Amino acid sequence: MTARESDNWSIVLPIPTDAPAPPRSKGVRYSYLDAKSRLLGYIDRTEDNGSKTFFPLTLWQDAASSALTWKRKAWPTPRPLYGLDQLAKRPKAPVLVCEGEKAVEAARRLTLEYVVVTSPNGASAAKSTDWSALQGRDAIVWPDADGSGAKYAEAVARQALAAGAKTVCICDPPSDVAAGWDAADAEAEGWTAKHVSRFLQNTTPVTDPKAKVPVKAAEQKKSPSIGARTAAIVEALELWLGEDGSTYATLPAEQHGRHVDIRGAQFKGFLTLAFYHETGVGPSATTIEEARNLAAAIAMNRGQVFPINRRVGLHDGTLYISLAEPKSARAVKITPTEWKIVSNPPIKFVHTAGVLALVEPERGELIEQFLQFANAKSDADETLLLGWIISALHPTGPYPILVVT
Repeated sequence: MTARESDNWSIVLPIPTDAPAPPRSKGVRYSYLDAKSRLLGYIDRTEDNGSKTFFPLTLWQDAASSALTWKRKAWPTPRPLYGLDQLAKRPKAPVLVCEGEKAVEAARRLTLEYVVVTSPNGASAAKSTDWSALQGRDAIVWPDADGSGAKYAEAVARQALAAGAKTVCICDPPSDVAAGWDAADAEAEGWTAKHVSRFLQNTTPVTDPKAKVPVKAAEQKKSPSIGARTAAIVEALELWLGEDGSTYATLPAEQHGRHVDIRGAQFKGFLTLAFYHETGVGPSATTIEEARNLAAAIAMNRGQVFPINRRVGLHDGTLYISLAEPKSARAVKITPTEWKIVSNPPIKFVHTAGVLALVEPERGELIEQFLQFANAKSDADETLLLGWIISALHPTGPYPILVVT
């Protein structure tokens, strides 16, 4: 099949198997196939210093000589969808429309539920695309998080409905992402199929192809910013400084009141889970970093200064030994007359990766049961050994050195 461009050249569709080899791509090449998986042409994508360039590549025939030549020219309108072969293979699957081939490939890796497609030649070319393959199908549009993405989603929705799509919805990008955020960015941030499923539940249905489509993403995003919900999560925490100037956060009671380094993995995990519980989707890497920056700034400017204790600490003459349990802040409180386990000691214990949990102590045992394994030669040696053990559990020195022979 050919479509005439001028008196001399016509595009060849589909491309015959004996066609000349296309020129090599300097970037990433995406193959456009028809419903029978026959090649229709390519889109080449290159990136240089953040600037993206798209080059169509199609096959043309000279009317006079019948010679076949590859040209950097787009298909005549209406242009084919990227993913026609997948639509044909899965006729009952819902359709997800993304903006751009890179976003489509990322979305395909993130979800198996949808057939993912796009139109060629960028956000402004939706009206020049043949959307008839969406007839009778349910479709969701995933727009880029900027004004042009919102306009693209609106144009796709109208074209799809006019082509006979059964239903069309537009999902709204998260409020805390950078301008231009799309499925490829979501994948880079660690999104999974579960994240995508939750994200695609927040949609705006479009029923009238002639009506103005209410797309929240039409509001221009000027720069990455911390989400309001994440800021509220951070503000609710106790944020403080260590004596060495490090910044720390005390997690809420449901997180066992643990004290964690704001720059550490535990605080990152807390923020990720808290944001997920609030919004139903995971936060972007930008959100996590800005939340940490906000928490650190609050700690440095408003927080109190506390000593940092890893295993043992002293408060008002009372010794506390942290059990370092992964899901509690319990510690052993020791006075001159007794000991007991307390849930919320007045000391801020900060546990590093090397601080492991202790076995919960029990009453009724005697020190002699331990000493029978110590192999001390005399009562004096036993006294020295017990003195070393007690000193090792004291928060300040001087500490004796145990020499074992």
